[in-house]
Amino acid sequence: MTRFLHIADLHHARHSSNAITAERPSFDIQRDKLNQLVDVIRSESIQAILVAGDIEVSDPHDFMPYLENWTTLGASVYIIYGEHDVDRIAYTRLWEEVPNVHCFLEPGYLIDTHAGIGVYGLSCDSNQTGLAEKLLQIPNLNDSYPHILLSHGKISHFNNERLSSNDFDYVALGDHHRYKHVRRGNSSIVYPGHVFSVWDGNGKSWPTGYVIGSVTDVGITHEFRTFAGPQTRRVCVNP
Repeated sequence: MTRFLHIADLHHARHSSNAITAERPSFDIQRDKLNQLVDVIRSESIQAILVAGDIEVSDPHDFMPYLENWTTLGASVYIIYGEHDVDRIAYTRLWEEVPNVHCFLEPGYLIDTHAGIGVYGLSCDSNQTGLAEKLLQIPNLNDSYPHILLSHGKISHFNNERLSSNDFDYVALGDHHRYKHVRRGNSSIVYPGHVFSVWDGNGKSWPTGYVIGSVTDVGITHEFRTFAGPQTRRVCVNP
């Protein structure tokens, strides 16, 4: 049985604005949450990690310790980019220096023989421009591996017409900041939510976490789990 981890919307930036007075402690909290995944990877025998965009680091070196720790434990890491990942070329050059880290600057398909899955990665441009058209351009994946689509965007883009040609078993998405699971045809479309909220509008309060998926002979199942510790930091700005 293959076990994979699905995370998204890290937004792990070091903001310097005076208005965000709690940002440095929030960065530390995010770091603690991402470090929690080391124990998850070890205890759950995770073989693949899916990062579904909006990493949004101020410095790509900030993400290197996680990639190094996760891959040292034997997991391969697959990364697509979201709307907030502006310097994705610089990210890719640095992060792919770590063995078994794969970034999808362009749409592409990789077979992970160790994990026994095929991952099609499709990054998302600003305003999700062209995403629907790119989904229709996914070639037929003619192999016997369970197919996972790793992408980022609104769920309306991922309709039956754009998914059915390859019969994706699991669609790993980012963009929606709360855990969500929708079944369309034979596909499970899943958002894991984000890592930690500093500010996300009025009324924001729900658990943040990650998804663990299991690949078996009968398909892919998953479960949502929450991070330990604080979930949301409220910031009040006097205009």
